[in-house]
Amino acid sequence: MIKKPNLSVNFCGVKCENPFFLSSSPVGNNAEMCARAYDAGWGGIVYKTIGIDKSFKIIMPSPRLNAYHYGNKRFIGLQNAEQISDRPKNV
Repeated sequence: MIKKPNLSVNFCGVKCENPFFLSSSPVGNNAEMCARAYDAGWGGIVYKTIGIDKSFKIIMPSPRLNAYHYGNKRFIGLQNAEQISDRPKNV
């Protein structure tokens, strides 16, 4: 029988089976998706920031792709929309 290598890591005092984490993105959008990721072997999940200030309005940019210009250079980039959750905080 082949012995699996030990990929466990200790990150800021949290022990994880491996160093492979899902990013803060649509792939960890709800509890079911996160549970499936753990079942598939991911070591952890990074969540979006949760805003508790109810007066702060989250606006998702549209379109997500936008043209940017720097001097005579032109390129297209993604507008950053994935840093804060639009989901309510459940207690």
